[in-house]
Amino acid sequence: MNRAFWLRHYQRGRLSFLFLAITFLGLVKFTWLKYGDLVIDTGRELYVPAKLAGGALLYKDIFYLYGPFSPYFNAFLYKIFGVHINSLIIGGIITAGLTTLVIYKISRQFLAVSFATMTAFTFLMLLAFGNYTSLGNYNFILPYSYPATHATLFALASIYFFFRAPRDRQLKHLIVAGAFLCLCLLTRAEIGIMLGLSLTCAISLNKPSRPRILWLTPCVILPLAAATAVYAAFAMASAGRLGDSNLWDLLKSNTSASSPFAAWLAGMNAPQANLRLMLETTFFYSLLVLWISSGAWLADKLEIPSLRSVRVCRYAVIVLIAGGIFYYLEHVLGFADQYRPLPVICLLTIFLGKDLRLATLSFFALLLGSRMILNMHPWHYGFFILAPGLIVYHAFFFRIIPDVIKNQKPALRGLFLVMLGIFLTHYMLVSRSFYAGRLLPVASATGTLHMLDTAGERACAQLITFLKEHTADKATLVVLPEGLTINFLAGRDNPLYYYSYLPQDLARDSVNDAIVRELEERNVDYIVLLNRPLEEYGKHAFGQDYAQKHSCPVKLFRGTRTDVRVI
Repeated sequence: MNRAFWLRHYQRGRLSFLFLAITFLGLVKFTWLKYGDLVIDTGRELYVPAKLAGGALLYKDIFYLYGPFSPYFNAFLYKIFGVHINSLIIGGIITAGLTTLVIYKISRQFLAVSFATMTAFTFLMLLAFGNYTSLGNYNFILPYSYPATHATLFALASIYFFFRAPRDRQLKHLIVAGAFLCLCLLTRAEIGIMLGLSLTCAISLNKPSRPRILWLTPCVILPLAAATAVYAAFAMASAGRLGDSNLWDLLKSNTSASSPFAAWLAGMNAPQANLRLMLETTFFYSLLVLWISSGAWLADKLEIPSLRSVRVCRYAVIVLIAGGIFYYLEHVLGFADQYRPLPVICLLTIFLGKDLRLATLSFFALLLGSRMILNMHPWHYGFFILAPGLIVYHAFFFRIIPDVIKNQKPALRGLFLVMLGIFLTHYMLVSRSFYAGRLLPVASATGTLHMLDTAGERACAQLITFLKEHTADKATLVVLPEGLTINFLAGRDNPLYYYSYLPQDLARDSVNDAIVRELEERNVDYIVLLNRPLEEYGKHAFGQDYAQKHSCPVKLFRGTRTDVRVI
């Protein structure tokens, strides 16, 4: 096997595929079953598809905040593999793998093989398997919301086939792009709307050989009409229940600056301070780019292959610049602020890139990032919000800057690669520490999860064991204010339409009344009251500063994350 053999496989992306596949499998092995949370969000994604697999109708028999695709797809996985956590983990692994592939394919539109591989590798390490909080559900494998990961995959796939349409001059690519847009709308409608707007703007600014309406019809108009028809069918089938639900309350709470968590997530809790930090970080980046560009220019000037001493000086300059990058990132520009300037980078890419495809992707990344506009980071919801922006971010450093300063030499891109590698190493160390701490197995007939070995998690594990051993198999259970994972692992049904009782869920009196009415009519056997922290909603505890309108005479397990007691 000569050099030409390896070069051919490298240029065709086969070596990249092998490298990414090995990385992917290694991450699956290292993180196996170390996902999810016993109280927050995970239970909804596990439990709702199980109800659908048992014959329930979404929105009519059980509430769901997002579109219908993900719960029905996961119900399909339950039908094939059984109602088990591993069934959804398999689905998450497939989603993560396909998203990695699409990110690589899109990156190759703008970047060389090595840098496209770096982009896909960063996605795997930073977002797909990242873990930066005590919760284990901000990843692509067992996420807090499967619609978030599915919508990300569908949006990127739609963009990829949309990019292929003008190049290949084939209508089928527009149809496929439109099909993925429709799936995105049926998964997370708001992400689908952002995507549709981005594609519409791209078609409007382009000068296609065919009339623009012939592009818009299969790519935007028909998908939007099809998704609208599906939502209308579900709304009619819900017999008015969806219209009377707390759907709009939840949407408002998740996007309004009046919600403490939503405001913090967007950076609107302290807009001036966050805007100043964004601009300061952009300035620090500018200094770093100047340092790297100057070093790369000097190293390139010393490139005289026939003189060994000059080559040594060149390598010494590169090492010196790399050392300066390391020092700068350790003491000036911290890794936690790496993506703060991403909105600025997206805008610069739109105006400097001179590439409608890259501008389209940047515009979509900017729209998707609006939820974290002044507080961009990869943890919490950033694990999927950052995915399109990650491609733009790498294209900015590996393509836009070299084009602007007219320096296409390898030294410049190599030094940028050093910068991104240092950033990524910090994130990997944080993520590894959280995974390494998940040593507490919580086992049941429906699967096993490994939690952080804390007093609170042990209490929840004890509660699950207690429920399995001391309650009837067909006993009904409601966990307040949240905790469907306990229902799922204990195998105890929640017979109510609503299954989350957080402040945003109970903002409407009619919803409070409906929950209490169902508790009485369906003769719920047990209620578990957990001490779930509610600071993110500006509240202290269930029944203390909210949910005080009603009380229910039912058997009560009072559990906290530090204690489990029976009353």
